[in-house]
Amino acid sequence: MEDTEALPSVMDGREYQAGHHAATLRRMLWREHLGLLPAQPLDANEDPNAQPPDVCPNNWNEGDEWDKLVTDPLSDDVWNMWTQQATTNTEVFRHLFHADPDDNIRTFEDYQNFLPRNDM
Repeated sequence: MEDTEALPSVMDGREYQAGHHAATLRRMLWREHLGLLPAQPLDANEDPNAQPPDVCPNNWNEGDEWDKLVTDPLSDDVWNMWTQQATTNTEVFRHLFHADPDDNIRTFEDYQNFLPRNDM
């Protein structure tokens, strides 16, 4: 695939022309992974983004505040948001699932405290 359509973008604080397909795909995926897509109503019958792509293509919210946040993939703001979300996700996963092994378990006492209680 040759992406011939250019999209004005930013990389490491400097303007450049990105490939439209690659840039919009990355922005949508990053927004999805970071929880930056607009919320859908529980009854999404009228929401074009909840319909199959052949019925109604998904809208890309180009230029809204969340799109602007992920425009520059090398910015400090994006990096901080990405690592903060990853840390939160790891802590929630660790708390809910008690996956073993875990990098925070360093001693047998840590291991005993980490395991779910079995009061049988």
